[in-house]
Amino acid sequence: KKVVASVDSVAHDIEAGKVQGKAQHQKVAGAIQELVGLEHDLSNATVAQGAVSNATGAKMAVLEHELALKQADLKVAELEKQLLEKKLQLKKLELEQKVLVSEQGSMKARAEQSAEQQKEELADKASVSRLVEAAKVLVVAAAPSNKAVATKGKEAKAPASSPQLSPKMEAILSALGDRMQSTQASLKLLDAQEARSQAALKQTVGRSRPGSPQAGVQEQEVQWVANHQRRAYLKARMMKALELKELSDSMDKIKAGDVAGLSALSHELQVEMTEMQVTSKNFLH
Repeated sequence: KKVVASVDSVAHDIEAGKVQGKAQHQKVAGAIQELVGLEHDLSNATVAQGAVSNATGAKMAVLEHELALKQADLKVAELEKQLLEKKLQLKKLELEQKVLVSEQGSMKARAEQSAEQQKEELADKASVSRLVEAAKVLVVAAAPSNKAVATKGKEAKAPASSPQLSPKMEAILSALGDRMQSTQASLKLLDAQEARSQAALKQTVGRSRPGSPQAGVQEQEVQWVANHQRRAYLKARMMKALELKELSDSMDKIKAGDVAGLSALSHELQVEMTEMQVTSKNFLH
């Protein structure tokens, strides 16, 4: 503004005739010099402004590049997350397939074992049934002798506490007692095996990293297997407990000379054997 005012003032003086000759030339030269200086200053300012603009543009370009890199990193992270999820899904499917194959093998093994156990249980029950039937025959045959002993004891005012047992009856009781001890030992072994099996399954889960997806899948697998084993164990234990009760009842009825009780027990054993034979045939087919 100062330069413009100075040039305007020189032009006004010249037009008004205030400056002439050499002084006029000096005034004009000075005004021209001021205009040249102003032009130079304007040129420098333009250059500086361009430099600032270029620097700002370069900074913007850097920021845009950094933003693009961050966006690319986010996309990579998202893809890695999706890849990890796919891997975990694949791992879960592999574990489920493994469980299925393992369970198929276990089912086959359990089926074979169950068939063998049914044969053994049927044979044991048939043996007990024969002993009970033989004891019933002996009790019936010895009834007159027992009655005579009881009558004689009554005359002597010393009633008998139980029927007199023959050596054959004692042998039957001994066989039933041995069978009871064997069943009790089998029951204890069954309980011990179940305890070891459950402990082993818990250790299997414990080896997995807590909170990991693999641990969750494996825990489901182990729980499923544990439930199946538990049901099989409870069924086998129930059969052993029933066998013990039948043996105990047989011995009590033999000692008491209970013909009706032995007949009922013999019939019950026959029914159970028939049911087991039917179940075994259906299972095999």
